[in-house]
Amino acid sequence: MLVDPFRSNLIGTPLETVIQSYGKRVHSTKRSSFFYPRIDLGAGGAGYGLNNGGAGIHTDNETRLISILYYVNTPEKMKGGDHRLYEIANKSPLLHRAISPKRGVMIASLQTNYALHDVDPIITIDGYRKAFYIAISCNNQLWTREEDWLMKLTKNRAGELGTVPPLPIRIKSKIKRQLSKILQKDV
Repeated sequence: MLVDPFRSNLIGTPLETVIQSYGKRVHSTKRSSFFYPRIDLGAGGAGYGLNNGGAGIHTDNETRLISILYYVNTPEKMKGGDHRLYEIANKSPLLHRAISPKRGVMIASLQTNYALHDVDPIITIDGYRKAFYIAISCNNQLWTREEDWLMKLTKNRAGELGTVPPLPIRIKSKIKRQLSKILQKDV
């Protein structure tokens, strides 16, 4: 870890207020490090997880310390929508656990370079998958760079290496985008 949260400034206001105070570009290595919260109220319908909700296996941004997801409802007649956690085996993501959205369930995780996760795209749902998303982030890069093969497993951090994701990941992304367009037309 590049920044010690116990020795950094803590700002208790949400990201939007921090941006107003520090300007549009909060992330800067020229500023002393500080941590701030982000709170989102989310509702995912059919197609969620294809082009949003991470849009595939990823880790959160390299400035993110912790992510917390709290489900406020148990969706009816939902196919897909599970929050999936991955481990790494032979330099590839391997599904470790799938957590179904149910009212009162909370998932919290450190967003290290190994915190691979995604949302199983919602194919059908009666209503929405509703959740609170709470995150603590730093204005500067938080996690130490790892080997390129690991960084390439997540587009949020691979893009910062100036690399292009491997062909199978690019093909999968294109298929997901097309499926999302089809699902949105049916809704």
